[in-house]
Amino acid sequence: ARLKGSVIAGQYQLVLNGGVGFTYDVQASTNLVDWTSLTNLVTTNMTMPVVSLEAAQMPQQYFRARRQ
Repeated sequence: ARLKGSVIAGQYQLVLNGGVGFTYDVQASTNLVDWTSLTNLVTTNMTMPVVSLEAAQMPQQYFRARRQ
């Protein structure tokens, strides 16, 4: 799976590209050591929108998707 991020109209959008029917735990970190779960999802399409966040709230943040 691959996460792709972009800023659209001040919103930070994450999109997950992965296999259909898999469960993923999407996580965020500010230091690459401590991770917090944002959402769990089951992919129903090859490309899935994950989260939309205010870009101004994220001066530095990392994301990952872990298949369950």
